[in-house]
Amino acid sequence: MSKAQFVQRRDGRVAALQFLYAWSLNEPKNLADDLRVFFDNCEQPREHYAFGEELIHGVIEHRVEIDAQIKALAQNWDFDRIAKIDLAILRVAMFEMIYRKDIPPVVSINEAIDLSKEFSNADAKRTLLEMVGEDHLTPTLAERLKEYRMALPLFVIYMAMHVPPEELGLPNSNINLFPDYTLEEHHEQCYAGRVPERPMVFISIASLKDPMGENLAPPGYTNLQLMTIAPAQLTSWGAEKSPAEGGRYRHRGSYETTKAVLRERMLAVVEEMMPGFIRNVVWEECATPLTQERFTLSSGGTSYGFEHTPDQFFSRRLSHQTELAGLYLCGASTTFGHGIAGAMVGGMVAGQTRQQH
Repeated sequence: MSKAQFVQRRDGRVAALQFLYAWSLNEPKNLADDLRVFFDNCEQPREHYAFGEELIHGVIEHRVEIDAQIKALAQNWDFDRIAKIDLAILRVAMFEMIYRKDIPPVVSINEAIDLSKEFSNADAKRTLLEMVGEDHLTPTLAERLKEYRMALPLFVIYMAMHVPPEELGLPNSNINLFPDYTLEEHHEQCYAGRVPERPMVFISIASLKDPMGENLAPPGYTNLQLMTIAPAQLTSWGAEKSPAEGGRYRHRGSYETTKAVLRERMLAVVEEMMPGFIRNVVWEECATPLTQERFTLSSGGTSYGFEHTPDQFFSRRLSHQTELAGLYLCGASTTFGHGIAGAMVGGMVAGQTRQQH
């Protein structure tokens, strides 16, 4: 296989992974239309991803058989707890090994491993305590992992307004709204499992951050998100079992009530501090900590890994090099923490550490 063919196959696998991940979250009514839109937004012409399109059709056609194989081979891990991105990687590899006899299984396995290095986003606690297994860790590391506290999770309102971004009269920056000076009380309420009375609100306006992004919203519309900290306790949301353990929660009355209460309180703060800002809303969806855990399997539904406190800061977080040969970590729970800068520096250090060893 030439280098150009290898690159084309790798690009095809990446495209298949991306499409199948989105497909697993929201199965399209018209596959052909979704494929056309997807490939229209890829960097290369559709023909470049012909191999990827074969994988997409193959996985969808044989999903039942492929998933049965994954369930049979999974050890110490329930099928429903596999993160969607990891499941997409497994489905692609399994399809190749079962139905593409022209591809050596070792190639499919190696490609799946490489894809998982690039795209998988397993939670630090789940990676080490559950996927690797406590039996393979030293007692010191296992105990340390159990003692780590997770950061408070977020409640997010995703919103689209029929308002051109340029008419907002705002700069390209994040907006923090604090209705009072009792920040500690907001956190304490969440730690106690209560929804804040007057929550702080963080506003991120995607359409201002990327004004040339054609996929964010149609012309004349604004894509934005409103966020606040929220309680992580299952009981706060009317749930008895976490989504990672297979718990169901979405149609419970208490869950919907808590969502509605926090939504109304957030919007009230925004209206109080930025009167008239929220207007002409054409689409809205709320995501809770349970939503985050359901789709990413993050412990406690957090977006930020281990809590950033003095006793869990910098060198007191997980190192990029683990005690397990060949396993390196980066991300929110490692030395440099969360955020754009933390992710960039952490990824660079993890890569350098791997090269050195």
